Amino acid sequence: MREYWIETGGTKLIEKALTSANINASKELIKKGIINLKYVDRFVNLEDIKNSDIAFFSLLIHSGYLTKADEEDVYKMPNIEVKRYFY
Repeated sequence: MREYWIETGGTKLIEKALTSANINASKELIKKGIINLKYVDRFVNLEDIKNSDIAFFSLLIHSGYLTKADEEDVYKMPNIEVKRYFY
């Protein structure tokens, strides 16, 4: 079954960031579905996505792949479609 939400948007930038990122925290996000972030960058520099966990996760937040959880400084995958995309 194809996921409508994922299929209607462009995911190339996210895929490229995931495959080229040198960020161990991305593995934690994929394994647990949540991530603890103290800071989110309002302005994402695309050059920094490969090497900066703040830039990488800020991109995921601004593009809707992560949303604020109930706990302070915690972000989660917002729905089953996004979780399936990462798994």
